[in-house]
Amino acid sequence: MHLSYIRDVIRENNEIKILIQKAGIESTTFYIGAGIIQSLHLLTHLIAHKDKVLFLDHPELHLHPHAQRRLATFVEEEKDRQTIIITHSPYFVDLNKDSNIIRFVQKGAQTEIFEPPHDYFNFEDYFKLEQFLDINTKELFFASKVLLVEGSTELGALPIFSLNMDYNFDENGVSVINIGGKHNFVFFVKLCKGFAIPYFIIADEDAEKLLTNYESKLILPSDFEGLLPDSLVEEARKIVGKSKPRIGRYVAKKMGEMGEIPNEVEQIIESLKKLKT
Repeated sequence: MHLSYIRDVIRENNEIKILIQKAGIESTTFYIGAGIIQSLHLLTHLIAHKDKVLFLDHPELHLHPHAQRRLATFVEEEKDRQTIIITHSPYFVDLNKDSNIIRFVQKGAQTEIFEPPHDYFNFEDYFKLEQFLDINTKELFFASKVLLVEGSTELGALPIFSLNMDYNFDENGVSVINIGGKHNFVFFVKLCKGFAIPYFIIADEDAEKLLTNYESKLILPSDFEGLLPDSLVEEARKIVGKSKPRIGRYVAKKMGEMGEIPNEVEQIIESLKKLKT
């Protein structure tokens, strides 16, 4: 991706144009993409109007992921102004003690609004939010349903298994979120409850004591990888390497082709289908 630089502001035939240099080629704003024009407008207002409340309506439009991330970082670092952002991009989701998120959910012909109370998160929660919320976990704010899992093999395997049961995760707004360890379940459940996001937990047996107060769950006899045939896992490692999501995806596809889906996986998908949104 080439960077663009503003070289000058010029006037031609009573029209004001911005001179841009990109990849060594000079041009004007009349001949550049919508994403650059949009970014220039946004940056101009962000820099020039620090005394105003700014509303940004889908700033991610026409921008590559790298540009989204750069713009989102710039907005986040501007602490001396209030900015309200409407977005479908996880890059612009920022939840900390200085900001908040309001979730809009369409149900039938109506839109419902969900926002946790101002004292819902404590100091420790905000510390965890900074550590846990990345581009992958932020997807839960846009989900209709969330599967909370302990490992990354599930990220690759469950969407493939689900397709073999005629349930498409993307069509139904399902996000699989790797919480990174059993002790993080409580925090992620709190996050889901705060924004009224329906969730279902898949946990290993050693996490059962931590989850006694939660009904939407399935406790596995061992870890999720224990549901997958060792021979296929070993085959996957030789072909796709050590990446657990890739291994999960490979094995699930092979098992689906053979018509073999673990009973526990079938329970997970059926429970997910019944989960009310």
